[in-house]
Amino acid sequence: MQPQIDPNASGALNGATNVELQSVCGPLLPGGAIYNDHEGVLINALAYALAVDAIKNGGPAQLSRVDTEKLCNQFAADGLSLPDIFATYALIPIAAFNIIAFQPKTATEPPIKAYAQKDVPA
Repeated sequence: MQPQIDPNASGALNGATNVELQSVCGPLLPGGAIYNDHEGVLINALAYALAVDAIKNGGPAQLSRVDTEKLCNQFAADGLSLPDIFATYALIPIAAFNIIAFQPKTATEPPIKAYAQKDVPA
């Protein structure tokens, strides 16, 4: 997985916090393991805690406000069971099929709407 670290990266959002889970947890702990790909972030305890932190504090998430040691040692966010995890991964092929089946298709990106242009990186 390619981290979004450049200000012009496709996933860059002004004012957002970009946390590389593997950099915080390391690749040997569950929170930073290789299965934390795009789908794995949906169940990742650290990712969830950071999202909650940003919402509760009205701004970018801060690692200093979460228990990284505890979260990095968890396989999934609190409240998620093994069946929940399997159900999440089971939906991925269904979503992929729906994306492929969706009509009409286009070969070009639409222009960015005026209301969204203020956040376009230079």
